[in-house]
Amino acid sequence: MGEYPQTLCDVDASDDEAETLKQRLLAWLVSKRIVAPDITNCVLSDDGGYRPAENYGYAIYGRDAGQLDPPWLAANGLQIAVGRQVYWGGDLEAVICPHCRHRESMTPREQGRWDTAFNDAIDDWLAGGRGLVACLACGADNGLNDWDWGYPWGFGALGVTAWNWDELSPDFITQVSEVLGGHRVIHCSYKI
Repeated sequence: MGEYPQTLCDVDASDDEAETLKQRLLAWLVSKRIVAPDITNCVLSDDGGYRPAENYGYAIYGRDAGQLDPPWLAANGLQIAVGRQVYWGGDLEAVICPHCRHRESMTPREQGRWDTAFNDAIDDWLAGGRGLVACLACGADNGLNDWDWGYPWGFGALGVTAWNWDELSPDFITQVSEVLGGHRVIHCSYKI
């Protein structure tokens, strides 16, 4: 068993605009009847989330799919989180520099730069900093969202997590990006 969350992380949203973007996105999701407007206990968070509404299948198929039954699980809603968070989609083996394509192994951890450069950059970013990591090969200072993580990893001030839904459609992800002003959205999914 387990829970299957998938997150759309807006990596372009600033800290200052994240709440406004959340309200814009929520209004769109409610107007499309993808989610219900009221917060309930339908996600694995004390903050609650939004239950799937009659057109929740639109998020799965990216078009009018007719009425689909949502997952019959306690955690089956959509959560929209504001504030800097790290979203991931798999175990980390290596990262690749976006400039020179140098590959840095992250395993075993004690021999890689995870415990030093990357962990420190994540802590810096979470605290409001820029979270830069210099490439060992070319020296370029790369932001955390610039590195190729091998699996989708996103660092953002706005995240939308669907709990136990079927895979979100590419069309829906594109529409979410458009609602967020054309921001880059990273789709992360995992099992807990």
